[in-house]
Amino acid sequence: MMKYLETNWKILQTRYSEIAERLKEEIETEFEIESISTRENGHALVITAKEETVRMNSAYRPLQEAVKWADQYAFQNIDINVLMFGLGNGIFVRELLKRLAKDSRLFLVEPKLEILSAVLEKEDISDILADERLHFYVGEDYEETFKSEAGVVVNWDNLSTQIRCEHPGYKKLLPDEYNHFWDVVDRVNDVVITQVSTNAFFAHQAVDNVLFNLAYVKGSNYITELVGKLPEELPVVIVSAGPSLDKNVEELKKMKDHAFIIATDTAVRILEERGLPYDCMVTVDPAKPAWYLKDYPDCAKVPLFLCAEAQKEITQFHTGRKIWLPGSVYLSGIYEKNGYVFPAYKSGGSVATCAFEIAKILGLKNIVLIGQDLAFMGESTHAGGHEDHIRSEEEGIRMIEGVDGEPVRSRRDWIYYLNWFEEMIQEYPELNVIDATEGGALIHGSKVMRLSEVIEQYCDIEFSFAGLLDELQPTFEENDFTPIEKEITGLGKGFRNIISKSQEGIKCADEFIEKAYSLSPKRHDRLIKEIKKANNFIWRQPGYELVDTYSADLAVGDLKDINCITGDPVQDEINSVKSAKALYQGFIEAAEQMQDLLQKVEGKEDSASE
Repeated sequence: MMKYLETNWKILQTRYSEIAERLKEEIETEFEIESISTRENGHALVITAKEETVRMNSAYRPLQEAVKWADQYAFQNIDINVLMFGLGNGIFVRELLKRLAKDSRLFLVEPKLEILSAVLEKEDISDILADERLHFYVGEDYEETFKSEAGVVVNWDNLSTQIRCEHPGYKKLLPDEYNHFWDVVDRVNDVVITQVSTNAFFAHQAVDNVLFNLAYVKGSNYITELVGKLPEELPVVIVSAGPSLDKNVEELKKMKDHAFIIATDTAVRILEERGLPYDCMVTVDPAKPAWYLKDYPDCAKVPLFLCAEAQKEITQFHTGRKIWLPGSVYLSGIYEKNGYVFPAYKSGGSVATCAFEIAKILGLKNIVLIGQDLAFMGESTHAGGHEDHIRSEEEGIRMIEGVDGEPVRSRRDWIYYLNWFEEMIQEYPELNVIDATEGGALIHGSKVMRLSEVIEQYCDIEFSFAGLLDELQPTFEENDFTPIEKEITGLGKGFRNIISKSQEGIKCADEFIEKAYSLSPKRHDRLIKEIKKANNFIWRQPGYELVDTYSADLAVGDLKDINCITGDPVQDEINSVKSAKALYQGFIEAAEQMQDLLQKVEGKEDSASE
């Protein structure tokens, strides 16, 4: 069977060179692996571990077994993502690939290098390794790469058609690795669900804020300008408003000018009420109640990190230096056209995770978290005994490990953020993440310390963030703001073009839907061509990104079931055109409403600069 190795190895080196390099190293194995002949002239993989033997295939008819196994899954959809655990000898994987359409993808995890090594020698799997639809991950450290690559293609429109499967023998052979894999898959899907739900819920408010906030680009900065400007070893303290903040927040007095203190918008009121220092604040939520800051007028002059989607009332209230974060594709595009590029950014979905990302982007290595409970204290969700409950909260309540080893009560959104922190710590081992919250959930990978210990060990550098900003000129001065003003002016024309071309697209779609079965080939091709032209034209218009975001609630509500294939080619094409029509209708509605918003926003540039 060694005859297979050369063929397999050649493909593996071409498509998965990193896996091939790891296989060249000496591999310690806990398994005895053999391939036995079966009655139907096939092979079955047999693996023995800890005196337990697991037969990975039928000893009689493994090929028929694979066909029957694959029959349980529905492949009559487009844009399918298959998430599979365990390669085995490739028979089950091959049967899946036979049934998958060209636009589908198979994300396959084989947790054990020694199993792959044995299979490369014993089976011809070159066809599997060469298949462009295969995304292959090997070893126990696959998690970050898998999440990163799967996360790019797992979207709201293919989540419902996702196929989750495992090689039948792996659950018994590797139960812990099996369970961990599905935890990883759930995290990938949770990111999509959270983002889609958030985007759809806040879509209109977010776009309204973007349009309004464009006027405040003048006189501001963006985060890239601060990269490398703060001492790398300077501790950065992220102050969140969890209930444990009451325990140690007074220690911040000792950290003034010896740490970079970032206050989340919710924590500002606590710091202001107690007269405690902070260098800047951060806000990103499109619907954050403005009173969190407006009740404390002194904070209006404190430097503010924000994204373009942030609550416009907060932006208007704030009079100090604004520093823009990545977020709005539209705003980032404006900056890039003028030679300014935002850094890569993983916001995490909360203002605290955003503050963490700010620290990472700025190159600060010692990140200290306080008030980051991610758990209840009694019924309190925030410092000062405040309660801020969410919809359907009880459905997501779970007991998780606390910093003191005892279980604490958490909920779905906090667990999502907890996972995010843990993933960042794992992905960036050079960061020294210190959890000085002194309560709440344990963030695995962080160093648990008291804040007083942090002060003693790390606060030996003097630094003034206000002094740094005094020396930093705004990105766009008064006389070079013209390109931004032209972009804002061009939005009106872009919205009008989107409406006009969407109306043309609807006319073509209506004719196609009504006459699809009787269209001449020439007319059929002409209508499809016009629809594609409409799409391409709309995508190129100024402000398309805003229109697309604004209509997100329509997309999630009306288009989630469009991926079904009926088996009738004409009907499938009709369904596709219907989805295009629904998008055009959404674009028209969004662009018309945004025209009204733009009229309200125009003229605000003057008031913003007064």
